[in-house]
Amino acid sequence: MLNFYIDRGGTFTDIYYQYNGESLVHKLLSQSHYKDGVFQGIKEIYEKYQSNGQQVKVNQIVIGTTIITNAILEKQGHDCALLISEGFRDLLQIGQQSRPKIFDLTMKKPCVLYKEVIEIKERIDYEGQIIQQMDIEQARKDLVYLKQQGINSIGVVLLHSVINDVHEQQIKSLGEELGFGFISISSEVSKVIKIVPRGQTTVLNAYVNPLIQLYIKELEQEIKQLLKDQNPQIWFMQSDGGLTEAQDFIGSKAVLSGPAGGVVALMQSTKIYKQLNKKGVVGLDMGGTSTDVSVYYEKENIKEESIIDGIIVNTPCFDIKTVAAGGGSLLKFENGMFKVGPESSGSCPGPICYDRNGLLSLTDANLYLGNIDVDHLPKIFGFNNNSELNYDKVKVQFQKLGQELNMNPIEIAESFIKVADEQMCRPIRQITNGRGQSSQDHLLVIYGGAGAQHCCSIAQSLMIDSIFIHKYASIFSAYGLSLARQQKYQKIPLIDKLNNFHSISNIVQSFHNLTQTDIEQLIELHLKYEGSDFLIKIQYNLDLNVIKQQFEIQHQQLFGFKQNREILIEYLSITTKYGELKEEQDELIETFQIIDGNNMKVDQLQKNIQYKGPFLIYTGNTTIKISEGWKAELTKNENIIIRKINDEQNLNQQKYTNSSLELSIFANKFMSIAEEMGLQLQNTAVSINIKERLDFSCAIFDKDGNLVANAPHLPVHLGSMSDAVKCQINNFNDGDIIMSNHPEMGGSHLPDITIITPYFKDQQKLFYVASRGHHADIGGISPGSMPAFSKYLKDEGIAVKSFKIVEKGIFQEEKLIELLQDSREIKDNVQDLKAQIAANNKGIQLLELLINQEGYSKVDYNMKRIQLNGENCVRQMLCDISIKNHMKEVDTIESQEYMDDGSQIQLKLTIDRKERSVIFDFTGTSQQILGNTNCPVSVTKSAIIYCLRCLVDMDIPLNQGCLNPTKIIIPENSLLNPNNLCGIVGGNVLTSQRITDLILKCFQASAASQGCMNNFSFGGFNQRSYYETIGGGSGAGDGFNGESGVQVHMTNTRITDVEIIERKHPVRILSFTLRRNSHGKGKYNGGDGIIRSFVFLTKLNVSLLTERRVFSPFGLKGGQNGQKGINVYKTQGQSFLLSGKVNLDVFPNDEIWIYTPGGGGYGVM
Repeated sequence: MLNFYIDRGGTFTDIYYQYNGESLVHKLLSQSHYKDGVFQGIKEIYEKYQSNGQQVKVNQIVIGTTIITNAILEKQGHDCALLISEGFRDLLQIGQQSRPKIFDLTMKKPCVLYKEVIEIKERIDYEGQIIQQMDIEQARKDLVYLKQQGINSIGVVLLHSVINDVHEQQIKSLGEELGFGFISISSEVSKVIKIVPRGQTTVLNAYVNPLIQLYIKELEQEIKQLLKDQNPQIWFMQSDGGLTEAQDFIGSKAVLSGPAGGVVALMQSTKIYKQLNKKGVVGLDMGGTSTDVSVYYEKENIKEESIIDGIIVNTPCFDIKTVAAGGGSLLKFENGMFKVGPESSGSCPGPICYDRNGLLSLTDANLYLGNIDVDHLPKIFGFNNNSELNYDKVKVQFQKLGQELNMNPIEIAESFIKVADEQMCRPIRQITNGRGQSSQDHLLVIYGGAGAQHCCSIAQSLMIDSIFIHKYASIFSAYGLSLARQQKYQKIPLIDKLNNFHSISNIVQSFHNLTQTDIEQLIELHLKYEGSDFLIKIQYNLDLNVIKQQFEIQHQQLFGFKQNREILIEYLSITTKYGELKEEQDELIETFQIIDGNNMKVDQLQKNIQYKGPFLIYTGNTTIKISEGWKAELTKNENIIIRKINDEQNLNQQKYTNSSLELSIFANKFMSIAEEMGLQLQNTAVSINIKERLDFSCAIFDKDGNLVANAPHLPVHLGSMSDAVKCQINNFNDGDIIMSNHPEMGGSHLPDITIITPYFKDQQKLFYVASRGHHADIGGISPGSMPAFSKYLKDEGIAVKSFKIVEKGIFQEEKLIELLQDSREIKDNVQDLKAQIAANNKGIQLLELLINQEGYSKVDYNMKRIQLNGENCVRQMLCDISIKNHMKEVDTIESQEYMDDGSQIQLKLTIDRKERSVIFDFTGTSQQILGNTNCPVSVTKSAIIYCLRCLVDMDIPLNQGCLNPTKIIIPENSLLNPNNLCGIVGGNVLTSQRITDLILKCFQASAASQGCMNNFSFGGFNQRSYYETIGGGSGAGDGFNGESGVQVHMTNTRITDVEIIERKHPVRILSFTLRRNSHGKGKYNGGDGIIRSFVFLTKLNVSLLTERRVFSPFGLKGGQNGQKGINVYKTQGQSFLLSGKVNLDVFPNDEIWIYTPGGGGYGVM
């Protein structure tokens, strides 16, 4: 009898199969001379046994596949249509309006998956009340039209359909009546109360479900033809680790079908972690194109959302983080640093050693260093799939690179390996620290074809002392399929207070009615604090107090605090598993002997013996590298445990063979620390601004306050935070943490509060970390602290030059509340400031750990070197642009921009190729105004450093060194250098965008983007404040079109989901769509702006702070201007044009319509 468990990956198709009780392995390339690796593998194995004259019965086939992922990435799905509520035709294209890479001027958001869009005339409010009945006859006509266009699959996404799905069900019935083959309605696909993720998930289903069913149909036909009268069961792996039958296998539940098998194996075969006294397990699945990281504790680690190619998929899935470092990751040396990925050579052509005219990749480095033994791998390479790996071609390439870099080729290969190792460590730190755990308290489980060559190095960097490698590690995901069970998941939205426990219990009991003994059911409540959107899953219990206690314990563990707020329940979920739990029981065995290891096959290892590294173990499908200072041994089940040898000295201290390697490693380490700070802040904050819109930044600074590294947060914060740190350096004592938001002290505008924490050792300040977050309200003359008509700084809120929010280690809560007494959101202010402190503490802990590992002198040295690297990159860029733009050796370009009020920003930009430097001379800029578009000097620096980083166009850390080649001249008491009395709230969010446009124009890099952040806020009259910024069109450049409906340049905040706004605030969104044809035309077109409109349900005070309402975004090199923005107020049947800066009281049924500017075009059409 044959049972097949098949994992079809991007590079290899791995097969674990059982024949008459014997376990066997088969491996083949996924893309080659055959149509499908799954069927080809079944065919090869089945025919092998059939050829021996044996009668072979195939019992079951279990498949994990990347077919869905590939279809999305390669845009190979079927034509489908989106049907969405009227006014929102472009909602899913706009998405969260943030851009994926903040320094990429050529940014391109993922293409939408649908071919046609139909707007449905209907509207339901957040309580499920029908505001506008659906026009059924028009919907019928629309569906007939789609049929005529040849579309057979539709996705239906209507507002608030999770609360009331009547209109979606009506469309579904119409679609079935008209013969549509595939109908996905959002209220059935996902129960999340956010229309963007629910909508994107629904369209994904509509796009790939026809492809899936076609694939399954063809596979079943091929299997039937192969097996004749046999009819084996066919199961597919879902993203949450459960198996489903073919007819229920749909796109949204299968995005992580491939890697999910590995996580199942991780959970079911690594219980030995308890015997090793570890808190949990970290899984690292290193494949051909990427590496997946996951964790396991006592229960499954399931999350509700994943992202693939920028598309949000809202269905349960294992929490797997992916980093673009796999065997196929391309190797490059740029700007004095070793780079690994993100580009990949894939499976075809693959690395050079695949012998298919490939590119230098990570696998080549491992082969060159002897970490892979050619003789112990199958001969499946070359153009005919019958050759071994080609070592000679790899050797030639590394020798050539050695000559170019004047370095030892071995040293080069080792450097690439170590950089890749550090890149793989970053997601491990994120996924463990994000759960309040330390990575060093885990067992590291390595699997996938490439991971075993890196295991000891990765563990050493993470301070992990134990590694587990299963005997089926090279096909672990396939093996995991054999351990999986059939599983079903249900999710019921409740939206209630937890204290209403009786009604919740009644709903639970209606589902909890099991009679079969082989069924396991898990019922969980998805809980959150009032005002928060972070959900924590707690297992259902009949005792309400136990549920509350468990929630508070988990919240404390994750975020370090509890809150005195109402606990709300948003969802109830039921996971039902069928069949017997399959767990592999393994254990350590007694060791009688320790010997030095020699390179050997895995079957030469003997039990009861520990083998000391360095040596290699060959398993047939991969090579395990046991490094010096580590020892390997077999477990009872003949799996391999690798442990650190306790008597080794300085094992945690990295050994760097060259300065470029050291710089590359530290660049990754510094960036990782800033990223973890940001994750901590996002998780622990309560406000929408920080938690959802991600309006915050985190960074680390050297002992002089210079920016060293930052996470990719908001550009407007990053350049100015260094000034904020430097202004406070002399104000610290040990145990102090300082809060500041004043523009004189490096602040951007008053709602942006900076928290700065120093690290003291022996009474010396060694470095600093800082976080800056936008607070929903900080006082001032209008709700949201973004007043349209502020004239002085005092109008804009509470201005704090320096306040010790923590003094001598004690949080000064009473003084803080007194300081914030004019704020309308004191409770949220305090909690968000605590979150910023927690983020800083995380940064301090991680930097202290790094110093303990590497020594302070090395850390400090690399803080300086990383700035020098940034400086050199900018200097080279200046020379390159000067030559490209046909400038003289010393040449000046002069230009100007005008704000809507007529004030001028004047810039003389002088590039000196000999000195490799640049002067930004803003002499001639208008004097400061009696208004709020005055821009602090620190914000102007932010605009400059952002532009320089964009123009470098390489992946370098943004740091203070990028400003070293610059001289900045700004006249005092001017628009860009105002005195301390001037209003500045608009300088940060408006003027900064115009400075950026002007600088890029002088560099001839791109046409103008929307030149504005379109700030919109409302509140007052006993209502909570709300603030958002609205995207627009980006400018085109040489070789690229601008992007539509996106945040540009100095901001990258997300937009709050329509369903969330309407649930939390007394407003209704009437439209959120692209402003078509608002772009500037040219050889390359600019991007379109956005139309966003509100109707108000109660009396509110509204502020609009916008630009580009008078002067259009300019085109460049003959390209046309983009359209300027428009603000409109509608009341009592009348429509009024508003200016760019507005503050007014609105009343029920009043409307505000905001039309944001388009981007300028580039080049003559």
